[in-house]
Amino acid sequence: MATYTWSANVLIPGQGLHDARGAHRATGTATEAELKAAVARDVAKRHRCTASEVLVIDFTYSELPA
Repeated sequence: MATYTWSANVLIPGQGLHDARGAHRATGTATEAELKAAVARDVAKRHRCTASEVLVIDFTYSELPA
């Protein structure tokens, strides 16, 4: 299992641009696209919108050592 920390600016419909940070666990190595999708799902859940409405920009991440 891999753990990633991430930070990004996210554009949320009707709410504007927000600074977001978090962590994500993946069963194996995750691609940047997979991590961005996880970020969009997480943000959407917290802001009551759909992941496809969330735009993830200025995205950075790092994998934590096991």
